[in-house]
Formats: sequence, structure tokens, C-alpha cells
Amino acid sequence: MNTRTTINFEQLPQDFKDRVTRAIERLNANGIILWRPWIEDDELLKYFTVSVVDGSIGCTNEQCNHNSHDPASPTIKLIPKDGSLVYMGEVFHGDLRREYYLLLTEKEAIYLEVVKEPNYYDKVFIVDGEKVPDFMFAQLDVVG
Repeated sequence: MNTRTTINFEQLPQDFKDRVTRAIERLNANGIILWRPWIEDDELLKYFTVSVVDGSIGCTNEQCNHNSHDPASPTIKLIPKDGSLVYMGEVFHGDLRREYYLLLTEKEAIYLEVVKEPNYYDKVFIVDGEKVPDFMFAQLDVVG
């Protein structure tokens, strides 16, 4: 059921107002958008907060074996807990798309590879910087 309810914000308890504010901040935050149910990788969870930013899409047929696709899933966003997230670029190999991101913290540079393949959950990996294509480094606008 997709209905929206209008609520007078001033008459709500403070904890609810705080939760609404956090939800809006997360929806507007810079992050990595993924179609997958969740992130279980402890190393990624060390650097990112996971937010469900959209409802489920995909196959919901209970009789389906999901052999040629993954079942329905919401869209999530990985939001950096600290530092700046930089989108470096993408490359295609047929239907397979690889996106690369750089998370810059005060102490380290963390490289991420997102693999997107039609009909299958997006995958995200922390990778060595050598795996990121050279041209993506060359086109960064680095000052100083």
C-alpha cells in the first residue's frame, strides 16, 4: 500500500522529528547507490552507513527459482561515516558495468569497485588502487 499521510510536524514527539530529519539527511547525502538487500561485509560497514532509500523492485513470484535473476530487493545507499566520497568513473564489459569510487579519509584512501550486471544484485568490493583504471586517476582534478 503506497499512500502518503500529511502530518503536522509541530505536534509530533521530538524523537519522531529527529528520525524524520535523519532519514531526509540520508536520502540527500552523497553515497553509493546499490540494488541489493543489504551489506554484510564488516569492513565496508566500518566505513559506511547503510540506508534503504527506495522500495523493492524485481521478481516477487514465489514460484520462481530466480535462476536467471535475483529476487526483488530494495535500493540501498552506502553513506560514508567519515571523509569524502569521489566518483572516479565507470567501464563496461558487455552488459557488465564497473564503477569506481574513492573514499578519502584523513588517514587513508579506500578504493571501491561496484559491479552492476542486469537482473543481479549489485556487488561492492574494497579493492587495491592498482585495480582502478589508470585513466580515472589521470582525469581527477587534483590541486595543490
